[in-house]
Amino acid sequence: MRTGFRPGRGLLGAVAVLLCVGLPLEGQGPTPAGTQISNVAQAIYVAPNGHTFTAVSNVLVVTVAQMAGVDLAPPRTTTANPGDRVAFAHTVTNVGNGTDSVRLSATSAAGWPTLIYRDLNGDGVLDAGEPEIQGPVTLSAGAAMALLAVVDVPSSATVRGTADSVTVVAVCEFDGSRSDAVVDVLQIQDVGVLVTLAKLVDRTTATAGDVLTYAVSYTAAGINPADSLVIGDPIPLGTSYVAGSLRWNGAPLTDAAGDGGEFDPAGNRVRYALGDVPSGTSGTVGFQVRVDGGLGPATPVGNTAGAMYGTVVGTDSVVSNAVVTTIVLAQLGLEKTLIGPTLARIGEQVSYTLVSVNRSSTTP
Repeated sequence: MRTGFRPGRGLLGAVAVLLCVGLPLEGQGPTPAGTQISNVAQAIYVAPNGHTFTAVSNVLVVTVAQMAGVDLAPPRTTTANPGDRVAFAHTVTNVGNGTDSVRLSATSAAGWPTLIYRDLNGDGVLDAGEPEIQGPVTLSAGAAMALLAVVDVPSSATVRGTADSVTVVAVCEFDGSRSDAVVDVLQIQDVGVLVTLAKLVDRTTATAGDVLTYAVSYTAAGINPADSLVIGDPIPLGTSYVAGSLRWNGAPLTDAAGDGGEFDPAGNRVRYALGDVPSGTSGTVGFQVRVDGGLGPATPVGNTAGAMYGTVVGTDSVVSNAVVTTIVLAQLGLEKTLIGPTLARIGEQVSYTLVSVNRSSTTP
């Protein structure tokens, strides 16, 4: 019988393979982009005769690619009043594994003016000197930045009781498919009363010397009264107030203060102090103006009224719709025609016709 080692047979008694791969430890961030990871394989085996053998592979190197990622937090909810400037505080973080630029935007569902600012001291308040973000911001991997989404609430009390949602979006420039967003909710406080104004004028066109009659209808709606309601109306440019034309629900008022209405020559406006107006009350005030000379054709004469009144949280204001009267002017022309004769003797009568023509595009 033959004994001993026979080449090619019974060589491998046991094999152990060890793969050495660099992996991030738990709790650490992603492996930075550009990191090179070396990989070596090692085999250890024991022959039937008890000898141990070791084999080492060649070295392979893998470079970690950049992966984009961004986090935007947290969503906010708050309450405000008309005319307020509201700041929603957020933090944007680069959760990718490499330096990236992030584009930021904020959009109001109600269409109210909305901008984004750097919150340099991270206090959640827009302070003087904090810059508006107008382009991409660059963040290294793992870096964070405090920002403010700032909304300007319209000053008109007509937004009372409404809500707006502001969507703030962060998009990675390295990979535009990686983004994050939050939605902020802005509730405008309801104070239990809202005054609305509707403005009318009796003429859409006029010429010099014509009288225009303006009317402003007001309504107080809600569960609370409109305290100390005052309606103001400026006299339109190119017109003059008609003395004694103030009216309140059809009744004449004097031009002096004391009976609810007055004409203010210094401010060139009319003013109605209507006192406390209970909820559900409506009324109409009005006045007249005369169109001055010197206005050119197609000149618009516009007018808008405004009102102020007290609520449980302070003073609210509203503005009416605008009305416009267009100035038209006659352009008189004369056309003369010879009837005859074309050849006249001394003492003979010659006849003509004269025709006046309005060459303007409209009839005053």
